[in-house]
Amino acid sequence: MKTPNTLTTWSSSREDRLPVGCYPRGYPVHVVIGCHEQAPVFRDCGLAAPLFALVADHSLTLACCLMPDHLHWLIADAASMKQLVQSFKSYSTYAARTLGHREKLWQRSYRDHVVRRDEDLRRVAESIIQSPVRRGLVDDASQYPFQQMKLG
Repeated sequence: MKTPNTLTTWSSSREDRLPVGCYPRGYPVHVVIGCHEQAPVFRDCGLAAPLFALVADHSLTLACCLMPDHLHWLIADAASMKQLVQSFKSYSTYAARTLGHREKLWQRSYRDHVVRRDEDLRRVAESIIQSPVRRGLVDDASQYPFQQMKLG
């Protein structure tokens, strides 16, 4: 049995991302970006609202939900994901600093899942929108201000 000081951490157990060419063009991808050390920084609506608007207003956003300690983001094209996430993290960190947030905002990496079937797309989007309900933040997803779905 392994002792606590010999356990492998997530960051050292695998590469952070797949090679860029492995993300298929034209497929949506569900990205989850965690806050640094899982800090619930987005309990502050003054910080959450403008950063949520960055994601919600983006042309490639299909669905999104900014939780207190992480972001769910369904992006329309997996091929543009890496650059889009890097740009978002950089710009949102800058925006947070202008709003007075002085701590590190995002974790180093993120998790992603390419959605390969159309019927799964709606299920993934609805799951993203239901995140605040599952966490017990609201009784009905429509009550949560920082979620949006653009699927028809």
